[in-house]
Amino acid sequence: MNSTLVSSGWRASCSELQLEVSRMWTNSPIVCKRQEYRYLACARILDSGEKVGRSADPEAATAKGGEEGCAMIGNADGLIMLLSTDWFLPYWLALGIRMEEETRLSLQEGCRTIAKQILSGATNYWHRGHLEGRLAETHSMFQALLRKCQADPSTIDKINALTRDEETRITDQPTAWLVLVITGQLLQNSLDETFPLDANLKRAVGKVWDKLNGSEFAEPNFEQICLSSKSDWDVFTRTTTPDEPTMLSDYLSSLVSEEKFEQFWTAVRAKLSLGERRELLNWYRKVGESMTGEPLRLPQEV
Repeated sequence: MNSTLVSSGWRASCSELQLEVSRMWTNSPIVCKRQEYRYLACARILDSGEKVGRSADPEAATAKGGEEGCAMIGNADGLIMLLSTDWFLPYWLALGIRMEEETRLSLQEGCRTIAKQILSGATNYWHRGHLEGRLAETHSMFQALLRKCQADPSTIDKINALTRDEETRITDQPTAWLVLVITGQLLQNSLDETFPLDANLKRAVGKVWDKLNGSEFAEPNFEQICLSSKSDWDVFTRTTTPDEPTMLSDYLSSLVSEEKFEQFWTAVRAKLSLGERRELLNWYRKVGESMTGEPLRLPQEV
């Protein structure tokens, strides 16, 4: 099993997972967007009771009934369904997707067609059929749509990068989010002093953070924007995950965290030496593990 972030109310009917949450957190959890989040070893529960990690086939890992098992939306499915919504249409730049309005509208409409293929006739994402080859067909349809919309190569590369496997990223999305949280707390002097950071490193990190903490880091309240949209399609997409109507805005926030982390660490690499970066990574590992009880999945040097 791999580490991930899970809301305290996330698929609350999954009793085995909720027991694990309770065992791992006896102190105050991290709070983000008015919800408590736990950084823990999360698993999807199969009908047979077998646990599988996040990297397993999402089709095989989804339980037969949405109230009986846990699953997380796949990267390709999530991005396609996100791009199909009306509420996210003005915010594509938050993911670095730059397109003329006509092209965005064409891609949005095509994503709605693919979203119906993803659901395979089901009204609930967790209850959709598991037809062999569905994922490959979804990928093929999405690539054909990008070509049809005549998106420029750099935009296609950016969109494809958003659906790539975690193994090809600098780190996983939950760890990226937690590093940003720790950095913010460091610079607000709200961390305890169990693991002090070298003053020169803290100063350098602060300069990077201040430089980036402008428009690129200003994140709208996507949850509220998602929930307040009254368009027929947006209402429909929320009902496809009835137990988690903010699934797509939560997924978006995780992608935005990864974007912020990559911007942040690119700037850190340019400012700090190899030795300083290693020292900073080791510090993040110590603080992160002290906060969560789980090792952070950071490489030795990135």
